[in-house]
Amino acid sequence: MTIHHHPILRADTSLLCWSEILRDSVLALTITLAGPHTLLAAPEGTVARGRLELATQTHASVAFQSLSQSRALFCLSDGTLLDVPTSTVVGWGRLPPWPQGPMVLLAGGGVLAGTIESLDAQTAVLQCGAFGRIELPARAVNGYRLSIAAGPVPRQVKGLDAETSNGLGQERLCQVQLLNGDRVAARQLSWTEQMLQLDGVQNLAAAVPIAARKGKPATSGSVQIPVGMVQAIDLPIVKSVQEKSTLRSVVALVDGSRFPVAAIDPIENPNARPPLAECVVLAADIRHKAVCDPSEIVAIAVDGGCAQALATLTPTAVMQTPSLAVPWLLAMGCTPTGDWLSARGVTAFDGLGLHGPARLSYRFVAPVDRFESLVAIDDSAGHKGSVIVRILARRKEGAMQEVFASPVLRGGDEPHFVQAELQQAIEIQLCIEAADRGDILDRTVWLDPRVIVSATASD
Repeated sequence: MTIHHHPILRADTSLLCWSEILRDSVLALTITLAGPHTLLAAPEGTVARGRLELATQTHASVAFQSLSQSRALFCLSDGTLLDVPTSTVVGWGRLPPWPQGPMVLLAGGGVLAGTIESLDAQTAVLQCGAFGRIELPARAVNGYRLSIAAGPVPRQVKGLDAETSNGLGQERLCQVQLLNGDRVAARQLSWTEQMLQLDGVQNLAAAVPIAARKGKPATSGSVQIPVGMVQAIDLPIVKSVQEKSTLRSVVALVDGSRFPVAAIDPIENPNARPPLAECVVLAADIRHKAVCDPSEIVAIAVDGGCAQALATLTPTAVMQTPSLAVPWLLAMGCTPTGDWLSARGVTAFDGLGLHGPARLSYRFVAPVDRFESLVAIDDSAGHKGSVIVRILARRKEGAMQEVFASPVLRGGDEPHFVQAELQQAIEIQLCIEAADRGDILDRTVWLDPRVIVSATASD
């Protein structure tokens, strides 16, 4: 397996201890954090920000080996294996950019860099660079993007109108966006031989001109469109069956793919060149086994153990109070303008987008110890927009208190790392305040915001 220069972030104590039994003797290794910390999504050259890290500052490298719901295995550059409970892992590795070319959207979250070979009501056949040709039930696929020019589908916020929050809510229709900007809605969609067949088309006038130019006559309510003219497809979202486990592991590949997995294990075949790993991809209620080169796995995040991703939670309150700008909705899983989560080239597994001034509140069943995120003004604001972000926290017995205040964050600035010690808080608030010139273009992006609970790892 190729050794990567990546950090592993855990949240138990400020020291990491493990033991290895060699020839009836115990070799105990202790690593102390040195210097400042970094976030999982931070670019190369910065330092990792977990309570606990294994990184280039303490070892030449740390390589990922395997992952399951119960255990995670990493390899140090000297060959030492680090076997830890998955629930204690915050993350490992560095996130790549989003896929620049075609990608398939998976039900239940995640994208695969690749394209659709065929799609009908029962089966989806995909061609992916990492996994090759894979066949899935159609319900495992939520959509398709020709490139990142079309953004993701924003997730709904509880209490908000579905039609307002994602534009697809009034009917469960297939939505197709064409390269010329036209949008077509249809009741049924199939993809075969580089042709898109739409039946039960709602706005036929938008599709007929393109179809006619390609020599495919349209009939009432039905049309064929060349796949090369399609920018984006959104399929009706099928309610997925949730995994029984409280842990959710997400991986990222070097090609920008990122998706939830149930397990990753090396394939025991010494003749395989390169070595291979079996990845159990989760999509809706589907568990699909796919094989890839393990060196393509470049980042991991674990949600639901000691770390809880805020972007997977419904806030208890959302207050957005514009003074000069119009009201904006909370964007979950995308930027405020509906684009892929990114700021100055830094991407995320998940995140939030919200125009300030605003305040988000979260309450937790169990007390939490730390909050961390990367925060920036959205790239769409250019060098305009300016905010101050504050974190407030309340313990079980006590009032809300400020635990973090940032400097002024301006458009064009690199993402600012926010880390706040919460000291067993049961409620927090993320606050965005206008800074220089009112609230014009105060579009904030929160990359991988999460709370962390200290836990003692046990082997």
